[in-house]
Amino acid sequence: MSGDPSYPLFPILAFLAFVLVLVPFPWHFRAWNSGTCLFMFWVSVSCLIQFVNSVVWHGTVENIAPRYCDLATHFSVAAAVGIPAASFCISRRIFAISCVRSTGITHKDKVRDVVIDLCIAFVFPLVCIIFQYVVQGHRFDIIEDAGCFSVTVNVVPAYVLVYMWPLIIGCASFALSCMSLWKFIRHRAALGQMMSAGGALSQSQFLRLLMLSLTEMMCTIPLSIWTIYLSASSAPPAQWTSWDDIHFNFGRVGQIPNVFWRSNKNTVMQIEFTTWLPLFCSLLFTILFDLSPDARRHYAAGYTWVRRKLGLPDFPRRSPFKSAQPLSSSIALPELRKYASPPPPQKYRASESSLFSTTATNTTDAEKYSGFDDKASFTTSTPSTPTAVAPAERAFSVYIPTLPRSAHAGLPRPLSLPLSAYSPTSPPSHL
Repeated sequence: MSGDPSYPLFPILAFLAFVLVLVPFPWHFRAWNSGTCLFMFWVSVSCLIQFVNSVVWHGTVENIAPRYCDLATHFSVAAAVGIPAASFCISRRIFAISCVRSTGITHKDKVRDVVIDLCIAFVFPLVCIIFQYVVQGHRFDIIEDAGCFSVTVNVVPAYVLVYMWPLIIGCASFALSCMSLWKFIRHRAALGQMMSAGGALSQSQFLRLLMLSLTEMMCTIPLSIWTIYLSASSAPPAQWTSWDDIHFNFGRVGQIPNVFWRSNKNTVMQIEFTTWLPLFCSLLFTILFDLSPDARRHYAAGYTWVRRKLGLPDFPRRSPFKSAQPLSSSIALPELRKYASPPPPQKYRASESSLFSTTATNTTDAEKYSGFDDKASFTTSTPSTPTAVAPAERAFSVYIPTLPRSAHAGLPRPLSLPLSAYSPTSPPSHL
């Protein structure tokens, strides 16, 4: 019976960490964020290895997959250096941006930065596999409930070839991150103006990368020191004797049951630290990048793409305010009231019609109204055939509001005026 208290929680979390850390990989890859992509690569590889190890070797120490163990142990050694190296690449880019040197980056500059990041965070970790092989005692160990682990002989060269690299890279990355933070605080206005003008990173992305680098290095440096201390305190480091002595019976596979390795407190701490650290890195990256506003926009775009490919209907977007119902042919409109056209206008005497004449005279208003009094009466002329009116001078009926009350008795019908008699933007001057 297995004594692993974290099973099956640990393999589930390891698989989720493997998936979640790769979610923002496409848009970081398109944005030429090589350091971030390398960080995701090494963390995902580590989480996948821990997931397979915890499932395959749960409650057993049998050598089920020797080829897999060879690859898993080598990539675990590379990931131990690759994760701090990727953080160093992120810190290097943040420092370049904080120095306000990221404006006007050409395609050649991007290619050069990617090549440098690949050399630091991909090629060098693979070289560390060769360094570890120099001090590797035998093929690998199989630990019950933990899986395959590499074997490093406790000799003095092992501290230089294997244990010191995460500490050195972590210190360099932490120094760059602190300098970047100081420059960001000092030149915050200039950096914000540069990023808002279309820089490579937005201000929120810059701060998230800075937090990732600082948090990672704050964990890497003390943990590296702690690992070196445990290796040195468990037994005094031996002197290097010869290649044949170190690699004697190299094909041997160590098998360590659960009852043996859990009885040693230092061994338990080292193994638990090695298995849970990649999950912590994935969790940190997920909080900073998978839940950001940029990631939510990409999630929405991805959902739209999948929905269109599958032919699924879109969810309706409800407005907080009820929209008005559009008019259609099925809605009955109220019947408009019909008005008959007015009869043809009457002709009045010249003295009356001159009051509204457009050919205007220079007479004053007093002269126009001099023939009218309260007792005056109007006489209409015999109706005659109305004259044709030009289209531009259509008849428009108006009443005379300024006439005395007695004058309306002889005015049975409204007068007619052409539209050209007044400006269309203002009422007639006589009203």
